[in-house]
Amino acid sequence: MIRFSIRGLESLLEKHSKYSSVPSSSKRLFYDKCNWLISHVIKEQLRSEKGLGQLVNISSKTLKKHLGNKYGDVVKVLVDLKIVYQNERYASGKFAMSYALKKDLDETDLISVSVTSKAFSKKLESFALSSLSDLQKDKVLDKINRNTLKLFVTDNPIYFRLDFPSNYKELKAGTIMWRDDHVQDRLNRYEAYFKAFVTLNSSDSVEDLCLLPIYFEPRINALGRAYHLAASMPRLIRAICVTKTNELVYEVDMVSAQPSLLMLEWLKSLEDINTKEAKKCLDLVIDGGIYSYIKSHSKQLNKMDYGRMKKSILTTLNAEHKATKLHKELVILFPDFMGWIDTIKKQGDYRKVSHLGQSAEANIFINVFKDLPEDMFSLIIHDCILTTEPKTKLVQDKLIAITKEIYCDVLSKNVNLDKLFKISKVSVVRWEDPK
Repeated sequence: MIRFSIRGLESLLEKHSKYSSVPSSSKRLFYDKCNWLISHVIKEQLRSEKGLGQLVNISSKTLKKHLGNKYGDVVKVLVDLKIVYQNERYASGKFAMSYALKKDLDETDLISVSVTSKAFSKKLESFALSSLSDLQKDKVLDKINRNTLKLFVTDNPIYFRLDFPSNYKELKAGTIMWRDDHVQDRLNRYEAYFKAFVTLNSSDSVEDLCLLPIYFEPRINALGRAYHLAASMPRLIRAICVTKTNELVYEVDMVSAQPSLLMLEWLKSLEDINTKEAKKCLDLVIDGGIYSYIKSHSKQLNKMDYGRMKKSILTTLNAEHKATKLHKELVILFPDFMGWIDTIKKQGDYRKVSHLGQSAEANIFINVFKDLPEDMFSLIIHDCILTTEPKTKLVQDKLIAITKEIYCDVLSKNVNLDKLFKISKVSVVRWEDPK
């Protein structure tokens, strides 16, 4: 069994009095337990899509279950050595203490090691596989795990590393600027995924997937959305993946998914969809042009890069009702649609807007994913489905068909939705086995 560790951890442990007092026969077990905690912090950070420097809650019950009654000794040593940061604030029955890895962790510090204690390794395997039989009874969750195993991460880490600035760069004034903590946290997250998934390249066993140090059980939330390991995989790691049959990975995704679905839901609620604004919104949905239309008509967004623009629009649609500049611009562009959005927010929990969009998204994508042939590679990533090039048209046709079925009062049978459901290549390289 493989866990994450910090380079030079054993040497650091030797300097701590608590570790020195551990009997020689138990030192390897203590080292393994330290690595379990490091790995568990990373796993919880990846599960919640946080950076490796951000805090995550870990309950005392979980710590005791895996590390035993003296789990506090392991925590204390790692905190004293400044490998783990512990926030001791907690509220009984509400939230547990939180932990993070040290801020100055470099990507070369994170290494993979084997669990050396056979008894502890067996215990961890038992915990990891305990719920596997239940997962395999769920058609969607089992399908997610089996198709995650079909991914092959090519030995091409330079592709994602080049997206990050160097550790330092010399400025014109001769000063040196170091990579900031936020960027380093993101890179460390990428490295964790890369190092874990590479170990799966030669395996077709779901058990091996479950034993990954970053693995967390896939789940369907109350809104019907699927959360799983491959869905939280960073975009640039996904780009260096192919399938184990050496096929490039493609995706079929819904363009401007959340605003498109909210507009479709609004149109579905109307008695008359022939008003000027309704027709405009419908045209924008069909053409996949919502973001570009808003950007071109917004003074605030006009020169903003795509990522920030998209985030700004989604925040305005989904956050609490506030009369911001962008909100006012959206009201001018779509007065009736934004009136409908604001009414939902004012009636109670403002999160109902985002919940409505996510639920509509899941209703389309989960149902298509569930019914795709078992022998083809497919993975659901929220508002897109990964597959191989020959199967993209099949996936696109099914997504279009179910969308027309759900919104039959809005979308005619003959309308072309190819621009709404876009086909794109994900893989940047084809991996050739040197053998």
